[in-house]
Amino acid sequence: MRYLTVLTALICISTTAHPAEPDGSKFVGIRYDRLSEVIRSTTDRPTLVYFWGEFCPPCRAKYPGYVQLGQQLGAAKLREISVSLDEPNDPRAIAAARAFLERSGSQATHYYFLDKPDLWLEKLKMVGPPVMFLFDARGRLVQRWDGGQIDFRAIRERIEALSR
Repeated sequence: MRYLTVLTALICISTTAHPAEPDGSKFVGIRYDRLSEVIRSTTDRPTLVYFWGEFCPPCRAKYPGYVQLGQQLGAAKLREISVSLDEPNDPRAIAAARAFLERSGSQATHYYFLDKPDLWLEKLKMVGPPVMFLFDARGRLVQRWDGGQIDFRAIRERIEALSR
């Protein structure tokens, strides 16, 4: 039921006119209401969305596994979206997140939320990062992993099952 609530929140929200997604090398701000449109914009492969923060040691520790998973599966099998939860009004926090991403070698599409934390915490039913959401090729939520539940072998198996 929790998954259905999050899915409904992500899909049934208003959107604004923006390009479908930035070049994977960029790190741009996005509002929560725009993220659902971005997730739904791919219809040919699953999408893995990683909510993380540079301020969060477990998030940084899990990030290499996220990058490796993307490299192993490749862009033809998986669309990766990385969403930083760092404070958007703090230029140092955004610069630190950007620098972390540059060092990571990630080919994901990178965003940071422009909304206040209370909005996305409520909408995503999240206590804090890291959190991953897997969506199928139609943009429907398939599974969610919170913090210690993030197991890249299990995530890969789930993605491969969706790709069959």
